[in-house]
Amino acid sequence: MTHPPKIAVLGAGHGGHAMAADLALGGLEVNLFELPQFRDKLEPCVKRGGIEITGAARVGFAKLAMATTDVREALQDVDLVMVTVRAFGHEAFVRTIAPHLNDGQVVVFNTGYFACLRFRDILRSKGKRVLLAENMILPYSCRVVGPGHVHVYGKKKQMYVAALPATDTKRVVEILRAAYPEIKPAVNVLKTSLDNLNLVSHAAVTLLNKAFVERADTVSLPVPEGVTPSVAKLIDALDRERIATGAAYGVQASPVKEMLRMWGYETRGDTTYELYQNCDEFRDFCYPYTRGSLHYQGQEEDFRYGLVPIASLAKLAGVSTPTIDAFIRLFSIIDGVDYDAEGVTIEKLGLSGLGPRELTDLASR
Repeated sequence: MTHPPKIAVLGAGHGGHAMAADLALGGLEVNLFELPQFRDKLEPCVKRGGIEITGAARVGFAKLAMATTDVREALQDVDLVMVTVRAFGHEAFVRTIAPHLNDGQVVVFNTGYFACLRFRDILRSKGKRVLLAENMILPYSCRVVGPGHVHVYGKKKQMYVAALPATDTKRVVEILRAAYPEIKPAVNVLKTSLDNLNLVSHAAVTLLNKAFVERADTVSLPVPEGVTPSVAKLIDALDRERIATGAAYGVQASPVKEMLRMWGYETRGDTTYELYQNCDEFRDFCYPYTRGSLHYQGQEEDFRYGLVPIASLAKLAGVSTPTIDAFIRLFSIIDGVDYDAEGVTIEKLGLSGLGPRELTDLASR
């Protein structure tokens, strides 16, 4: 690409605010799109003419090319489409944008949650040559702290990105590096979806802090307080099973310690507990819990779109995942949701009948 990419950021939540503002301040042309039913998220940006951003990313007032609920307008002449919404919002955005995508456009899911495998057929159903990719994680730890104002607690220094198939990854990286020079190519989208720190942290923190957070209407639990020594042991157990599942598919999944250090999070220590306690970016960042949901707001996506598909992949490959299975069962009871039935499985991905080798080939070629 001979010119800087024009970017559409999809979703005007915390991540969308941070990404749109950071990239706009970096000199890129950015459209911010939100679904019409959530137009109230955009209104402060429209009224202010942009977004104020503070914290660990670029700082200042960012003027956007547009903030709109018109999908055709948002995607016109865009090179890079960045999906920043939570996994349970992916499908609504995918079905909205699919008719308006054009050949050569790159769609990147931040964070992956197996999105490329989930939506490969929808996004290519009209015969258009669209490049699909996943980022291992949203580049920012952030919160919208006021109307049109987002604060970034931490910005990742390096991230893995992969396309589906992996033969498109080089092209995606070339385009994406104009926005994020720090990205690294991953072997395939199995790695980008497996390398998700949320999957092993949110559920462990919530389980052992459950009684505490249920006693109040709202709780903002600082990460160092939430990750006790016992929580860290559960994180480690979940992590070992995630890594073992990746190995069965030829993927070297990154341990927690490696992910934190790769992202450039300032920390020290040898154990998971020490790493969480000594992480500068985690010091002021909180897990929000609210009465009515009674669990961390991102936790349900971790089960439906993360732990359940990992358990399904593990079963296919003959890998034992007793800790992951136990968490799925426990939270199915606590949340009143049959996560095994409602989560994403090999069958729901349309991959029934494939073995580990065939599935790896699908992701890689």
